[in-house]
Amino acid sequence: MGDETCVRYRRLLDARACLPVLVFVVSWSWTTFYIALTGMIAFSVISSAGMTVPVTLRLVRRVLVGHGGGAGRPIAAAKSRKP
Repeated sequence: MGDETCVRYRRLLDARACLPVLVFVVSWSWTTFYIALTGMIAFSVISSAGMTVPVTLRLVRRVLVGHGGGAGRPIAAAKSRKP
């Protein structure tokens, strides 16, 4: 194998991607196989995108909740302002 091929596989299968495989090896069933396969694919996609798990969780939270645009002015200051 060439050096660039090894680097590509090392980036694809990191420790987080292999953790679901450990769960499958400990408990053999088709259900855990599908869970492990889904986890490996998810962690591999996250890794190939160059993101970490906390960054991905923040991104998912932002997509689900939406972006509020910051704190803005406090309500009391907005009410006390005269036109």
